[in-house]
Formats: sequence, structure tokens, C-alpha cells
Amino acid sequence: MTPSNQGNGRRSILVVDDDPISRELVALLLGSEGHRVTKASNGRDALDTIAKFADDDKPNAILIDMKMPGLSGGRLAERLRNRVGAGVRILAMSASEPASTAHFDGFLRKPIDTAALAHLLGLAVQSDGLPPTATADPSAIMDDTVFSKLKSMMPPAAVNEILEACIQDIRHKVPMMAVHLQAGEWQELRQAAHTIKGGSLMIGARQVSAIASELELGSYQPGEGLKFLEELSSACEELERILRDRKAGRLW
Repeated sequence: MTPSNQGNGRRSILVVDDDPISRELVALLLGSEGHRVTKASNGRDALDTIAKFADDDKPNAILIDMKMPGLSGGRLAERLRNRVGAGVRILAMSASEPASTAHFDGFLRKPIDTAALAHLLGLAVQSDGLPPTATADPSAIMDDTVFSKLKSMMPPAAVNEILEACIQDIRHKVPMMAVHLQAGEWQELRQAAHTIKGGSLMIGARQVSAIASELELGSYQPGEGLKFLEELSSACEELERILRDRKAGRLW
């Protein structure tokens, strides 16, 4: 940990997440708060990345997505702890509450709340100038509080790019999920649904996230899984409609 990091409230943070949308958005959010961010796409990549840090320049904190293929969760946290020592904060992050946070110093729910992160890092909470968070309408297509945060961090073109990437990711995954459903490949289906849930939460796509959460459960009545996939496709179309309207300047 460098003295400058400690003095000015900024931190060096390693973000580990297999979903590129979530990873980039978390990195962007942390960067907007003044933190220096390094990214890793999976557990093995995280271990390789940590090995490249000098002993006197290790990150102050590591944020790990709890549900990644391969090395993940507590096993990854334990191995990283052996590499970085006790002085580095290792935080779990997920779109849903994990069963256990053993080997972690705290838990952050997606979308990441910067005030919660600051508290876990021992930093003073800074106001971001946005109105207080209100209880979101669970039936809403978009969470406007999260969307406002995105707009405060990047120009409109970049927001559009992120939304388009999320939509394309859903379109790519839905046919694959249908195959997993028909084949009874529940682990693969739940992993794809979890990835959609996390990425959509990060952009405020509330309805998409809610349907993906149902799919992540992986236990359905006959025909119910396909019904959820149809609803997911419809919610994706609604998200795309909102994007078109905002591009046209009607809702921006």
C-alpha cells in the first residue's frame, strides 16, 4: 500500500469478474471515484495478475465476483490471501446474497453502491450529487437511479454502447439457454442466467434482471423454463426500445 493511496482516499483495486459488461462497469464506477483499477477476467487471471505486482505496490483491495466458472468464491479468496497477506481487503461481490463469505472481508451487492464500498475500505463517504436512492418500482424496465449514475460517469454515446452490449449479450445467450434447458444442463443454464442478472443490474435493467433471477433458480414446472426465456426476450426488446427512444432524444 503506497502512502499516497492512503492519504488522498484513493485506492488501487483489482476487479475480478468473468462477465465483461459487469467487469467494465465496476471498473468505470471505481475509476470515476478516483481509484486506480486493474482488471482480471477469471480466477487464474487474477492470480497471474497479482504475481506481476511489486511487493510494495500490491492493490489495496480485491473485488471478486462470487460465481465464476473454475476457480472462484472462497477458494480464490483464500489463494489470493496467501499471495497478498492480511493488509489487503478482499471483498465478495454478487447480484445475490452468497451462502457464505468465508475468506472475505466484506460483501458488495451489484449494482455496486459506492458508499458501501467506501465504508468497507475505511474511507469517508462522499456525496455524488445525485438525489437519494428511492425504492425502485420492481415492474419498471429501467432503474432510473442506476441509469442516472451511468449518465454521470460517461457521455451518452458510451451509455448507449454499454446498453447495446448488454442487449447483444442477452440475444446471444437466450438460444444457448434454450439448448441447456432442453438438455437438462442446469449448471450451464444457471451460470448464463446469473451472468445476465449481474450485467443487467449494473446498467439498471431491472426487468431483465428479475427474469434472469427466476431462470437462475433452475427448477421449473413443465414449460415454465421456456416461458421465462420468452419473457427474457420480450424484456430485451423493451430495453432496446428504450435505447432507441433515448438515442432519439425523447427520454434522455
